[in-house]
Amino acid sequence: MQPTDRVLIVMPMFHFGGLIISLSMHFRGGAAYLYRQFDAESMVWAIERDKLTVVLMAPTMVQMLLETPSIAQADLTSVRTLIYSAAPMPLPVLKRALEVFAGCGFVNLFGQTEICMFSLPPKLHRPHGTERERKWLTSVGKPYPNLQARILDENGSECPRGVAGEIVARSGAMFRGYWNNSAATIETLRDGWVDTGDMGYIDADGFLYLVDRKKDMIITGGENVYSREVEAAVLQHPSVSECAVIGLPDPKWGESVCAVVILRNGHRATEAEIIDHTRSLIASYKQPKTVIFADALPKLVTGKVDKVALRKLHRCATL
Repeated sequence: MQPTDRVLIVMPMFHFGGLIISLSMHFRGGAAYLYRQFDAESMVWAIERDKLTVVLMAPTMVQMLLETPSIAQADLTSVRTLIYSAAPMPLPVLKRALEVFAGCGFVNLFGQTEICMFSLPPKLHRPHGTERERKWLTSVGKPYPNLQARILDENGSECPRGVAGEIVARSGAMFRGYWNNSAATIETLRDGWVDTGDMGYIDADGFLYLVDRKKDMIITGGENVYSREVEAAVLQHPSVSECAVIGLPDPKWGESVCAVVILRNGHRATEAEIIDHTRSLIASYKQPKTVIFADALPKLVTGKVDKVALRKLHRCATL
């Protein structure tokens, strides 16, 4: 952050991300432009009109921004840093964003209000690098200084590198407990470690890869399916704009994989085409058994897809 910066704040201020970026801007003597709600068309023109230099958005917001027709004519050259957080950025969306905001530094911030954890800085966004470096784009980066992170299996033992489990972390910059809620504090803060509720793995280079929220993991026929992997496969279909994967009740398998899909304007696709598209990308048991086409996905104020609402809506519909 520099005194000459103008930062766009549309993320909620009751979460740490929007609050700390805004306060950092005030500390440096720059300007914070606050918006009550996200509207892609308005954001495009706000960047051009106010010559914003730093943009903070959730990946779903970035995706909607890229889908806005006016972005092709807009002058986005004032933006020097695009910060994305709150959820992983699908690789096709990130690659497109890197093209549209050419010359802009991208920063992925991953953490919670309870603890800041990992970051992928501009120098590690290498879309034209080696295969190993391109894989880093699908990660949330490396740990902040003085942060310790571990990946634990269901028995509480540490997982080997490359094996997914639950992410726990601790550092000098973390919460000490929830206000007037000792039960939640005990549940989340275990032996000095923050139990994040996120599933992921750390590779040999020390990069963290998210695979799912623990509560969003699908168990079908005894196999664990991480929704993010399925979403990444479906999003590679040229007609798909957005995708959220959930588990639906299944009398034989316990749960079946369901992809809720939004198509791009003017594009068409069938359920069979979407499923067939994923055959060469993921294992057969991970492929969607059902594809539901929707006009919109329910979103939280953070920009994340509200999978609780999505599951409730479509589970009720299947009963």
